[in-house]
Amino acid sequence: MTKWKFEEQTGQEQGPNNATAEHFKSRDAFSSLVRESIQNSLDAFLDPLKPVQVKYAFGHLDGEDLSNSIREIEAHVRACFDSYPESSTYKRMVEHLNQHTMDPIFYLRVSDYNTKGMDYTPDKKCGFHSFLQSIGDSHKDGEGAGGSYGFGKAAYYELSNARTILVSTKTDQNKVAFQGCYMLCTHKMDDGKKYCSSGFYDLGDKQPIQDENFIPEELRRSACGSDIYLLYADNDPNNLSQYQETLIKSVLINFWMAVYENKLEVTLDWEDDGEPEVVISKKTLENLMLDHFPSMADDHSTYTNPRPYYEAVKNAVAFDPESEEKHDCVYFEEQ
Repeated sequence: MTKWKFEEQTGQEQGPNNATAEHFKSRDAFSSLVRESIQNSLDAFLDPLKPVQVKYAFGHLDGEDLSNSIREIEAHVRACFDSYPESSTYKRMVEHLNQHTMDPIFYLRVSDYNTKGMDYTPDKKCGFHSFLQSIGDSHKDGEGAGGSYGFGKAAYYELSNARTILVSTKTDQNKVAFQGCYMLCTHKMDDGKKYCSSGFYDLGDKQPIQDENFIPEELRRSACGSDIYLLYADNDPNNLSQYQETLIKSVLINFWMAVYENKLEVTLDWEDDGEPEVVISKKTLENLMLDHFPSMADDHSTYTNPRPYYEAVKNAVAFDPESEEKHDCVYFEEQ
């Protein structure tokens, strides 16, 4: 049975300020998640002739046994606040847990399709190890891969009110891997012992589960790609509305070209029912761009307006050295 592994602190202690998350604290956390997760998925595309699909879904865990085993993390989050009562971050997290004591565990799931999934090889550098089991390590294929040198994974934990995620992945070779991880701070429990700032949710051996039969059924990945569950996510309706606006603008600002070239599709599903409220694709790009960026002017205080660049590419014509007709924008292909 899957369970948390909490180990006693023996070395250097970790305070409440997580250095890997500082890069994202000055920004909108959801926008940071969108940028990091989509870039990760684009760097792992499977079929270049089809778009990578990235889906954001809000839902809750249904399995009682699964929920009960995960809830053990809550006592450790509260112990972190008791150890550092001046921390506004842990105060916010504990308040969220207290407000949802009787509720199911709510999650934000980030899923991708037409991707290779995360491979795992014990004792070797690989995608799953770099993402879940290490800090400051990025393992990506291809010279054009983007990211934050392995620190971008902090964006996932910032959206969890327990700084806890679960990862379920399936590779293009039909190999599976599942494990959970928390990133808290050193904390003292009621037994008087100090516990480490991080730990894993697995079969107790600190290794990802690679036998599908031992992965909780509702978390098994059916298609190639990855599911990342951000546990104890905020389900306040007002925030969900803000997430929708943030998602659309973040995708349009950072990935409009990938969408325009039909290399990326993004959806947002508020109830994880398979009926997304937002679809960003080549088909919907034009209307979304006009709705969210009606002006061609930049707002330098908050963002760079993608609209002028989109219009330039959309209206560009092939360069013809023999033509006397003038165009505002032309393109040519290098030989």
